[in-house]
Amino acid sequence: MSDRKTVVAQKEETRMTQPELTRGLGAYATTAVVAGTVIGTGIFLVPSQMLAHTGSPLKVMSVWVFAGILSLFGALGYAELGGALPEAGGEYVYLREAYGRGMGFVYGWSQFLVAKAASIATIATGCLL
Repeated sequence: MSDRKTVVAQKEETRMTQPELTRGLGAYATTAVVAGTVIGTGIFLVPSQMLAHTGSPLKVMSVWVFAGILSLFGALGYAELGGALPEAGGEYVYLREAYGRGMGFVYGWSQFLVAKAASIATIATGCLL
């Protein structure tokens, strides 16, 4: 038990001495980023295809409502993680603390090389259609 307290105390001491990034995103900016990502990547491209496959606007709306509720649960999970680990870095920090520095490193580079690049390509393709 005392080892755990020592580790926690060392982390707190390290946090106090290391410089931190400024948390400059407010509620408006954060909402704009999330809404822009969700709307920009899906709402203009997907509904017509969903309607073609289901044949019913009610089914399409029910899927969108279900997906919205599921997204809300994900956001609440991230809020809990952000409260428990109040460091700049988001998902990188969560994975680093849970699985070690190696997994955080792999996640960071996979986001840089694959995931974010694919997201930007999807948005660019949607704008051209």
